[in-house]
Amino acid sequence: MLEHNNIAMKFILSLISISLLAKTIVAEVISVEWFVPESGKPYPNGAAQVNDTVKFRWEAFHNVYIHPTGDCSKDGAILVGDQSGAEYTFTADDIGTVTFACDVGQHCKYGQIITYDVALPTSTSTESPSQSPPAPESPATASPTIAIVPPAPTISTPVSVAPTEEKPLDSG
Repeated sequence: MLEHNNIAMKFILSLISISLLAKTIVAEVISVEWFVPESGKPYPNGAAQVNDTVKFRWEAFHNVYIHPTGDCSKDGAILVGDQSGAEYTFTADDIGTVTFACDVGQHCKYGQIITYDVALPTSTSTESPSQSPPAPESPATASPTIAIVPPAPTISTPVSVAPTEEKPLDSG
């Protein structure tokens, strides 16, 4: 009986471990084609999470600066890069908004500016992202849920056999 309880407890702990591993945090790389918009309007706001990386690509002469003012003012601007492929990875210090702009000529004034709303990362799992993770339970008080997955249905393909002509057997 004791061995049976030990096996059951190991099984339960394995299920809990698998459940925790299923909830992973995935950082994304956000690609931005960096140019002066023809409309002259700024890029629409973007959304990012801590540990996401934004990567700026361009073909003409541009650069990327963080603008702490949130507008085209160069006060306190921080260079991210002056070559295509410049990257910035968001940190916990960036939670809120981070504004990027091109400081070449009047590019920022003509719309080459984008603001990201930065949040804490959310986990990816089969649960809805708006759900909070359950409070951890100690193994002694855990009440595990065991999911029973039915076997996949089998699909049988009907086989048709073409009729054949019956020929009389030769008896001689």
